[in-house]
Amino acid sequence: MSRTYSDPSYGSKKMVSLPITDALTGTFSTATTLNSAYKFTFPATILDSSLEVEVLGTGTASEVQLGHQLAGTGTWTVIGTASTIGTSAVGDFISLNVVETDILAGDTVSLYVYGTDNALATTLIPNVEYKERFLTSDS
Repeated sequence: MSRTYSDPSYGSKKMVSLPITDALTGTFSTATTLNSAYKFTFPATILDSSLEVEVLGTGTASEVQLGHQLAGTGTWTVIGTASTIGTSAVGDFISLNVVETDILAGDTVSLYVYGTDNALATTLIPNVEYKERFLTSDS
């Protein structure tokens, strides 16, 4: 379905919640996916993001990153980071300090973790704020 300027919701900020993450446990010396991803079916601009603490663990992850993967290429790019997970409480929202980023239809937004903490057993719900982008071909 195409979107046009006449759609009253076009251009407004919207929010999507990614699936809850796996528990952040183990040793993360390389990027580790947390099975929390959302595939956009339309071009959009990612405006902001936060992590909602669902279950709190006992440690701190070195860095949790939000990024997007370009459709068809597999290239993953960081667009936001957070590193204060262990000092939060259940129900807290942690900012991901997102750099506003344009994505294309078919791109996937996902959460990864880097670090060395093996005590953190936290689960998170990533919330991503976005707005749709109009393309001439959509009219």
